[in-house]
Amino acid sequence: MENNQTPTKLTRKSPLNTPELQKAPSPTQTQDERLTATERLNILEDNYKKFAEILLGMQNKINSQADEIVRLRRNIAAIIKISEDGKSLSGKELKSTIEEANINMLKDRVNKMLEAGLLLAADEVKIDSFVVGHQKDKEGKVVNVRLQLPTSVLMDTDLAAILGARVGQSVNFENGTVFQVEEIFTIIEMPAYTPEEAAAVDEKINELEASEPLNESEGTEEMESPETEDSSSQQA
Repeated sequence: MENNQTPTKLTRKSPLNTPELQKAPSPTQTQDERLTATERLNILEDNYKKFAEILLGMQNKINSQADEIVRLRRNIAAIIKISEDGKSLSGKELKSTIEEANINMLKDRVNKMLEAGLLLAADEVKIDSFVVGHQKDKEGKVVNVRLQLPTSVLMDTDLAAILGARVGQSVNFENGTVFQVEEIFTIIEMPAYTPEEAAAVDEKINELEASEPLNESEGTEEMESPETEDSSSQQA
């Protein structure tokens, strides 16, 4: 019997035409290219915060290492002086020598600022003053033999307490310490100098800055020796 039905034509379905593959991203398309603008912005903000934290950590490490280098230099200088003076090297002698050197250095800074015309002796503490004194704890023990700083760096409570103080008076700071005023200076704004005068002043300032990096407040408590006890128990 003859079959007149036309045979069904078999066709091969291309795998590239399947719905699943049509929806899939191109193999060359990266994950970032599929992010929305908001998602990209959030990633950038997060990366910026992490980068800032890394930079801050690096800066803290650099500052810490710089402080250690300064302490090492001071210890070496003290050991040399003790040896030159023919004294026996001990923890107490080392601490005393370092403290004495620090006091002399702080005094020298004030003298250079006076010579440069940046400070002028005054009788009363004001908002633009630079004060020198020493600190005691609640028990009356000296914890900082010499502290010098501009009043502008003090917190509001401490600033209010010290304003109007005179040489010899004591001021109670918020941290519980007592600051006794020994010297008062007015900070002078830089006047209009001739080029020659300006060069001389700049030279004085450069000498001052070259001695040691200046902090906003400076005191002998910075001069701790790693080989000795805490300065709070030895200073007098």
